[in-house]
Amino acid sequence: IPHGIRRIYYNAFNRTAFIKQFYESDETELYLNDWLIRYKYDCKKTLRIRPGTVGVADMDWSDTKTLKGIDLPEGLKYIGSDAFRTRDIKTIHLPQSVLTIGRAAFRHTSISKVIIPASVKKVDAWAFMDCESIERIIIQGEATEIIWPAITDRRDKNLITIIAHTNSSAHEYCKKYGEQYNLHFVDINKMQKG
Repeated sequence: IPHGIRRIYYNAFNRTAFIKQFYESDETELYLNDWLIRYKYDCKKTLRIRPGTVGVADMDWSDTKTLKGIDLPEGLKYIGSDAFRTRDIKTIHLPQSVLTIGRAAFRHTSISKVIIPASVKKVDAWAFMDCESIERIIIQGEATEIIWPAITDRRDKNLITIIAHTNSSAHEYCKKYGEQYNLHFVDINKMQKG
């Protein structure tokens, strides 16, 4: 995979000897150069993505019975669609290098708080949808694009506090969808002072 690739789509290597060999092996993760292509349904309790990994490919979502946590390395730039859509994940730490968070990447997880670093340029639709435990999202970047419904359209309608810069993309998102979906905006500068 040459440098500069920003996304590897679902099933990019399906029905190849490469994938077949992986499922017949004892390995729990499959890498191709600096991309995580797949991890198995019965993977380890904590998925520690190896250092030097640039991206996580789009995954076929299946709610694994074993995965409880993920360890994302510094330098990771791209998180693919449905990458970690697993109920038992309770915490995530996004490295300062992440540029994109794919569609439904963390949907249905049990996280309560997430900090989206200023490096993130785009949070795609459904990225944090149906995370029933989520209470607080800190969005550090002023121009981070948030694609509707990245954090809205939740069935439970519990209050979510969005902490971001006034007049940022996140602020505009809250103005547009806040009342309907119970999003409460707080200026990040006031939080830092207090």
